[in-house]
Amino acid sequence: LREAHRIDPAVAALRQALLLNPSLRDPREALIATLLDGGRFSEIVTEAKALVKVAPRSVFARDILSIAYLQLGKVEKAVRIVGELVWIDPLNPDHYLKRAMLLQQQDNVRAAVLEYMRVLEMASEDSEAYECAEEALEMLDDDQIRQIILLASEDRLFHWKLCRETTDAVQERGFFLSEDGIARLRHFAQSHLADIERGQRQQGQNRPHQRARPAIKRIQDRRIDQVKLLLDRQRPGVQKRLQLGLQVEIAALAREG
Repeated sequence: LREAHRIDPAVAALRQALLLNPSLRDPREALIATLLDGGRFSEIVTEAKALVKVAPRSVFARDILSIAYLQLGKVEKAVRIVGELVWIDPLNPDHYLKRAMLLQQQDNVRAAVLEYMRVLEMASEDSEAYECAEEALEMLDDDQIRQIILLASEDRLFHWKLCRETTDAVQERGFFLSEDGIARLRHFAQSHLADIERGQRQQGQNRPHQRARPAIKRIQDRRIDQVKLLLDRQRPGVQKRLQLGLQVEIAALAREG
C-alpha cells in the first residue's frame, strides 16, 4: 500500500498490526516511515516517542523525531534529540553535522562553527558530511568576514587590533570564525586593508576630491590586477571568496573617495 502511495490505507493497516502487538518494532518503524511520506509530522512525534520506549537506543526513531520537530518549528527540541543521537552514536559525523545545521538555524554561529569543525575532524575528505561541513563553514566565514572588513574600514583601532590579535578582535565584536577563516582574515587585514589605510592618510594630506581620488583609484586598479592574477590560479571555491573580498574592498575605497 505504501509503495502504491496509498498512505491512509497503509497507516490503518500498520496501526491494526500494532494493536495486536504494541511491542513490535518493525511495524512501528514502517508506520513512522509511511507517516513521513505523508508529511504527517505531529503523528510522527507520537509514534517515534512510542518506538523509543520499545527500543531505547533507536537511532532511527530519534533521527525521524528530529526531522518532525524541525518541520513543526520546534528547533530547540530537534537540537535536544540530535544531542541524544550524538550520545548514542558518538563516532558518526552525520549527527554532528545535523546539530551544526540546527544551531546555525538558531543563529548560534559560535556553536555551529565548532560543530562543523568537528565534522571536518571526524569525516573522511571524500564523504558527503565533510563536503557539506566545509561548504557551510566557508559560507559562515565569508558572511562574517564581509561584515568585519566593513567595520575595519571605518574603525582604525579595530583594524589595528585585527592585524595583531585577530581572534580576540573578532570575538570581541561577536563574530566567530573557523581556523581557516581567521587565517584568511588575518592575511587580508595585514595586507589588503593596509592599502585602504594608506589611501585614507593620503586623502587627509591632499585637498578633498582633488588628488585623493586618483590615489585611491590607483590602489583600486592595483588590487584588481593582483586579485585577477590570483583568480587565474585558484580553484572555483577560492575564486568566489577572493571576488567577494575584492568587491567589499573596492566598495570601502569608493566610500572614502
